Parts: sequence; C-alpha cells; structure tokens
Amino acid sequence: MSEIDENQDAFSELREGKDFYIENGNYVFTEGYLKRRGYCCGSGCRHCPYQIEVDEAGLSIWDRFRRWFSK
Repeated sequence: MSEIDENQDAFSELREGKDFYIENGNYVFTEGYLKRRGYCCGSGCRHCPYQIEVDEAGLSIWDRFRRWFSK
C-alpha cells in the first residue's frame, strides 16, 4: 500500500467530536486531526499544532501568497 493510499484510509471517515466539531456552522478541526494530516494548510486553523514562520510585518508565507494572488 502506498503512502497516498494510507493517507486516504486515515481520512476517509472524519468523526465529529474526535476529528472536528461544528461551531456557528463552521467545521473546526481538532489538534489531533491536524497532526495526523501532517502539514499546515495556512488557513489559520484554531487548533493548528504547527508553528508558522512570519516575516517582520507579521505575515506568514501563506498570507503573502494569498495577497500576491489576490491582486
């Protein structure tokens, strides 16, 4: 089984209460789920276990990326 197949198996069924909860109509992923996913998506997840580097203006690489593409 390839790494991709293993990842798909691990995330094929998200469980409410364990992997996410719903708050004001939004899905909020838990720290456990985000750790298993294995990377930061740059969306500013509330429970993100990954430390994101920021520049002197306080912008992450994801913030700079979004600003550049929104022009």
